[in-house]
Amino acid sequence: MDTQAAIVEYQETESESDREKIYNEKIHIAFEKLAESLIFVYGFKNGSEEINTIKTDCVSFLYETIHKWDEARGTKAFSYFNVVAKNWLIINSRNYKKNVMRHVSMSDMTYMSKKDKNIIAHSQVAEAPDKIMIAANQREEIQKVLEIIKGRVSKENE
Repeated sequence: MDTQAAIVEYQETESESDREKIYNEKIHIAFEKLAESLIFVYGFKNGSEEINTIKTDCVSFLYETIHKWDEARGTKAFSYFNVVAKNWLIINSRNYKKNVMRHVSMSDMTYMSKKDKNIIAHSQVAEAPDKIMIAANQREEIQKVLEIIKGRVSKENE
């Protein structure tokens, strides 16, 4: 209830410095506890991402949505922000899993199928276009030099 009153006070305050003070003293800690408990209760962990990073990102999102909660609708602030945080964590977790499924490391072949390993083993890499162009220019220059040398030759032995 104290946090809900602080959120109402935050929404009614016009001064940015006062809002910052209210958020830091009364709301921030509650948002951190909410995010932390949701992460541990529902197991929102992204492989390489640390729990503190996920928690910080969730708290930042909750901060951005403070203005959306409306006391006049009859919902409690805790219920509203609980749902908002849980939805954000679900979306974040799904996006992480989607990205993991899209990206395959070429150096770690343990998760590749036999077909994928065979394709990689027998693949050919095309040279870069700039290297092909340089090689073609060098060939032309060598041919020009040979024509010049051929023109200077006067005897068959030379």
